[in-house]
Amino acid sequence: MRTRSILLPVTLLVLVAACSGKGGTGGESSTPTVPISRPTGASEMVMRIASGGGLIPEQVRAAEIPEWSLYGDGTLITTGPQTEIYPQPALPNLLQRSISEEAVQAILHAASGAGLLETDRQLAATDATDLWTTTITINAEGKTHTTSVYGLGFQPAEGAPAPPKGDAAAIETIQAFSNKASDLTTWLPEGSVGPEQPYRLDAVRVYVFPYQPPTDPKLTQQGMTWPLPSLAGKPTDIAPCLVVMGPDLRTLLPLAENANQLTPWVGIGPNRNEVHGLVFRPLLPGESGC
Repeated sequence: MRTRSILLPVTLLVLVAACSGKGGTGGESSTPTVPISRPTGASEMVMRIASGGGLIPEQVRAAEIPEWSLYGDGTLITTGPQTEIYPQPALPNLLQRSISEEAVQAILHAASGAGLLETDRQLAATDATDLWTTTITINAEGKTHTTSVYGLGFQPAEGAPAPPKGDAAAIETIQAFSNKASDLTTWLPEGSVGPEQPYRLDAVRVYVFPYQPPTDPKLTQQGMTWPLPSLAGKPTDIAPCLVVMGPDLRTLLPLAENANQLTPWVGIGPNRNEVHGLVFRPLLPGESGC
C-alpha cells in the first residue's frame, strides 16, 4: 500500500511575527501579537492537511485519512509511523496531542505567511500523471481557505519539466509550511505542544469488499467472524459502508486491532457464510456517516 508523508526536505518558512519567545528544541520562535480568529469547538476543524486521489485501488481510497487535523479545542490528530510488515494492520496508527492557543496562533500565522489564507488556489508541482493531490484547508477569519497542490512532494526524474515558473515559488513555500506542520516541537514555544498518545476512537466506517485471496499462499490469513448483527451496508461510490460506534465499537475493536488488511471476515452480509474483505476508516471529530 502506498503511503504519503508531509515531511518534505525544503527550506523552512520564516514565521511572520511581531515579538519573540523561547522556542522548543529548534531554538528561538516568535509569537504573533494579533490573533487570527478561528473556530473553538472540539469538533470544529481549524486546519487540515490531506492527500488523496491518484491511481490507487478502491480499498486504498476507502482507507484514506487526513495526515494532519487541528481542531478548535487545540486537539491535533496526525497519522503516526506505520509498520513496514505486510500485510499492514487493519486499523491505521493515529495519534493525538494537545497544543496551546499560543501554538495554534503561531501555526495560523505561519499559514498566513505561506499565502494559505489568501485566494483559494489549485497548483500542480509536476506534469506526471496519476499522482496524489495534497489539500490544505483552513477555517479562519470567518472563511474557509483551500489550497490544493497536485503531486506535492513528488520527486520527478532528472530532466523532467518543472512546474510553471509562476507557481514554483508558491509550491516551495507550501512544501516548507507542510514540513513545519509535521515537526511542531522544533519551532513552537517550549511547552506549547503536548505529548503524543493514541487517538481515542469513537466511531469507525467499515467498507465491505468482496474478499480477494492473496496470490501468495504464504500470505493466507486466519479468518475472523463478524461479531455484530449481519448488515448489508449503505451503498457508496467506493463500496457498501456502515458506521460502528458506541457499545458495538467496543465489541468490534478487539477483533479489528488483531486483524490486518488481508484478513477474511465471515458473517457481515446477509449471507452469513460469505467471506468479505473489510476496510476500517476511523471517523475524526466532526465526521459522520459514510
